[in-house]
Amino acid sequence: MQQTPNPQLNNAKKRMFRQGALAIVTILLIFVLIFAMTAAWYTNVVQTNGLLFEAAVWGFEGEISLFDENVIIDAAPGDEGVIELAATSSSSETTQLSVSVSKADMIEEMQKRIFFYVDAPTARSGEVMERYYLNHLDSYTYSIYGGGTLNLTEEIHNDALLKWQWVYDVLGYYVRGVWDNENRDMVITEYVRPIEYDYDEATTTFEKDENGNLNGSLLTVDGTTTPGAFLMDFSLSDGYEGQINPAEGRYYGGYYPVDIDNEGYGIWAYLCDYNEIKMNTIYDTMLGNGEIIPEEPYKAILMISSQMEPVEAFEVYTASGFTSALMAMMPEGIGTATIRLADDIALSSPLYIGAEQSVTVDLDGHNLEVLTGTYADKAGGIQVEEGGSLIVLDGALSGQGAGHVVTTNGGHVVFSGVTIHDAETACYVRDDQGESAADSWIRIVNCDISTTEECIYLSGNGKMTEQKTHLVVDHSQLNSSAYIGIMGNGSAAQVGTDIQIIDSEIFGLWAGIYQPQTDSILTITAGSDISGYTGLAVKGGTVLISDSTIRGLGTDPATPNLGQGSGFADTADGIYIEANYGDEIVMKISGSTIVSSAHGYGLQVFEKNAPNVSVTIESGQFENGDHGIMSDIERYVSPDSDYGMEDGIQYVYPPAMETMDDAIPSGASIDINDEAMIPNE
Repeated sequence: MQQTPNPQLNNAKKRMFRQGALAIVTILLIFVLIFAMTAAWYTNVVQTNGLLFEAAVWGFEGEISLFDENVIIDAAPGDEGVIELAATSSSSETTQLSVSVSKADMIEEMQKRIFFYVDAPTARSGEVMERYYLNHLDSYTYSIYGGGTLNLTEEIHNDALLKWQWVYDVLGYYVRGVWDNENRDMVITEYVRPIEYDYDEATTTFEKDENGNLNGSLLTVDGTTTPGAFLMDFSLSDGYEGQINPAEGRYYGGYYPVDIDNEGYGIWAYLCDYNEIKMNTIYDTMLGNGEIIPEEPYKAILMISSQMEPVEAFEVYTASGFTSALMAMMPEGIGTATIRLADDIALSSPLYIGAEQSVTVDLDGHNLEVLTGTYADKAGGIQVEEGGSLIVLDGALSGQGAGHVVTTNGGHVVFSGVTIHDAETACYVRDDQGESAADSWIRIVNCDISTTEECIYLSGNGKMTEQKTHLVVDHSQLNSSAYIGIMGNGSAAQVGTDIQIIDSEIFGLWAGIYQPQTDSILTITAGSDISGYTGLAVKGGTVLISDSTIRGLGTDPATPNLGQGSGFADTADGIYIEANYGDEIVMKISGSTIVSSAHGYGLQVFEKNAPNVSVTIESGQFENGDHGIMSDIERYVSPDSDYGMEDGIQYVYPPAMETMDDAIPSGASIDINDEAMIPNE
C-alpha cells in the first residue's frame, strides 16, 4: 500500500514556516568582490543591522554598489530572494563579471539547505539548464557593455537576477566530492545544487522494514517513476557532461555518479532515504522553534572577478568571408566565434546559430544586411536556436524591408549600440515553439530601432518553466511606424514574460506597449516615455510604472465594447486596462510619473467594477484630454494608496459621477493629492 511519509510532521512544519517562525535565524553573507586587472586593490568593510559587507575591489574601472535589504534575514525553508547589486563601468570596452559562491564557512546542515543561482536558462555541456546554480567552481558571467550599468535589483534588472534559495524539504542534492575506499564513505567538498520532487505527493513510496514501517530508500517519486529513471531525466538538463545511468544503479553508499574522473572525483547525485528526510524535517522544526540556535551566523562568500581581456576577432570584408569565418572559428559546429566587419556586408542566406554556438558580431560602425524573408513565414534573417547566443555590437543591422531581422526560441540575444531598420520586426521571440520550452533573454542597450510592424514581438512558453521570457530595453529608442512598439500574446501557451523598460522611448502607431499576457511583469522606469494612439494597453499581468511618462496621442477615441475579443479598443487613453479576459491585472504607479491623453482618459479601466483589476497610485500627475482625467478610478485604487488622501480625510468622487470629467473641467491637470478634489459627503 502506498504511503504519505510523515504527514503530521510535514503539515506542522508547513504551518510554522509559512507563519514566519524562523525570525530568530540570521544568515550573514560576506560579499567579497575581486576585480582582477591591476596590482592595486582596496578593501571596504561596512556593518549595518548586524550584517557585514566586505568588498575587496581590484582594478575595476567604475563603481560597485551592494544592497543589504535583500540579504537572507529571517528566512525559512521554501523562501528565496534576490542578492541586489549594481556595477557601473567607466570603460568603453565590454567588461565581463564572473560570479561564484563559496559555502565553505557555512555549517554542513545549512550547506544542504541554502543554494545560490542565477535565474536564467543557460546552455552548458550541450544541455540547457532552467537556472544556473553557483558554487565554488561553477561561475556565471555577466557583461557590461561600454560605459553601461549592470542592475541586479528586484525592481530593475537588466540581466538575470542573482538569487538565494532555502529548499523546503531536503530530499537530495548534487555534491562535488570523491569516494574514500578505505573508509567506505564519500568525502564531500561542496553541496552543488538541490534535487527536488513533490514529497507531499501521496504516491511517493519508500522501503519498509519487517514491521511495515517506512524507513528505507526511495522507491518511486510518483508511484511509477523509479529514482534511477527520475535522476536520468534530471541529469539531461543539469549542465554537466555525464549522465546518470539507472541500469548501473546506485554506487558507494547511495551515490549516483554524474560527472566523475578516473579517480572517482567529481559530481555525484544523492537521494535521501525516509529516515534522513524525517531527521531533516525535525531539524528544520527545531530551528523554527528556537530549540537550535547556531553559534555563528551562516556565511557565504560571493566572489565577483572582472576581466577586460581583448577578444580575438575574425575580420571579414564579404558575405562569403563572414560564413567562412564562422566555419573556421567553430569547425565542429559548436563553440564561440567573434567576427568584426571591415565593410558593409549583405548576407545572401539566413544565418543559423545553434544550441551550442555563441556568436558575437562587432559591426564596427558598418551595416550588416540580413535576408529577412517575409513577415508571414516567421523566419528571421538571423535565427537563434534554443540555447544559442547572439551578441551584436556598434553599428547597423538591416533587413530588406520585410520580415524579421532576428528570431529566437529559448536563445540569448543582445543588441548594444545598434541601429536596426528596414524590417517589419526587429526581434521575434517565440518561446512557445521551443522543443524543451526554454526561456529567451533579450537585451537591447543603447539602440535605435525602427520597424513597420511591432519592434519586438514577445511570447513566453506558458507555464512550462518556472522562469520567464525576458526582455530588457535599456537607454534605447523603439519606433513602430505602423503598428505596436512592444507586443505580447494573451494565449495560455504564450504567457510568462518579464519586460524591463529602463530610460527608453517606445512609440507605436497604435500602442507603445500592448501587454495582454497574464503571469507576466512589465516594469517601466527611470525616465522612460511610452506613447502611441493608446499609450499603454494592458489585459493581464503586473505592471509597475515609476518616474516615467505614458502618453495617449489618438485623436478619435473608440468606445470600449463588451464584445471585444482579442486585441484592444483604440481608446486613445494614456493607460487603457481592458479586463475582459478575466486575468488578474495589478498596476502600481509611483514616483514622478506623468500619464496623459490628448483626447481620451489619462487612465481608463473597462469594464466598470471589474473584480480582477487592482490599481495602486502612490504618486504622479494625470493630464486629461476631452474625456477627463480617469474613468471610474475610485473603484480601482487600492485602499493602501496615498491617492485621494489629504490631512486624514479621504477624498473621492461622488458615486453618482461616472467619470472624472464630471468633476474636473476639460483641459485641467491635477496631482494625485490635489486639494481641489471633491470630498465625499
